Amino acid sequence: MIRDIYIIIYRAIKHKVPLRQLIPTPGAPFDVEIFTKLLLLRNKELTTRKENNYIQRELKYNPEAKRALEDVRQTFRNERFPLVVPIKPKYGKRVAILIAVLAFAVCTYAVVRYWSYISVEREKVKEEVEKVKKEKVKEEKVKVMSTKTLHEIADMIETNYGVKVILDHEKEIAGKQFSGFFDTRKPLKDFLETLSVNGKIAYYFDKEQHLHFKEMLY
Repeated sequence: MIRDIYIIIYRAIKHKVPLRQLIPTPGAPFDVEIFTKLLLLRNKELTTRKENNYIQRELKYNPEAKRALEDVRQTFRNERFPLVVPIKPKYGKRVAILIAVLAFAVCTYAVVRYWSYISVEREKVKEEVEKVKKEKVKEEKVKVMSTKTLHEIADMIETNYGVKVILDHEKEIAGKQFSGFFDTRKPLKDFLETLSVNGKIAYYFDKEQHLHFKEMLY
């Protein structure tokens, strides 16, 4: 197939032959001129597989074709014009190799581009995941306290800072409510100072570094 296409293109450029196979349509009368042209082209190995089959069939069953062959042999005495011409991959092999090389190059390029695209997409997904994680961590680290009791705040401190909290005179101060931001990215002391100023609650650390809250004395 590849060889035939190459031959049709080559002879159209080199020998001004129509860009098609020179085979009459079924039912058409035998054309000596076209058959003679086919014989000349075949002698140069410039006929397609179908054209070779057509020549062999006509030489076997058509007396006019045999006479045409004899006339050509008489005209071109130095040419052989064998009855059977082997189809040599003279041009087809080169074209096949070229097409194979081009196909390999295209496939390689496609694979490289595909994996490059996959790598870029993976990096994008990775960046998005990291961004979401950072946002999530940020949200987890900054909490809005909306009317939290001192008892609830004590639990938050123990959970996020790992410090044991003790409420002195718990009954008096445990139910006190506070509002604001609980930002675990900042040192605990910053939060305690804000809580002390705004909430009127005093704090201190004992010898065991336990945090105590007590009611502020004026």
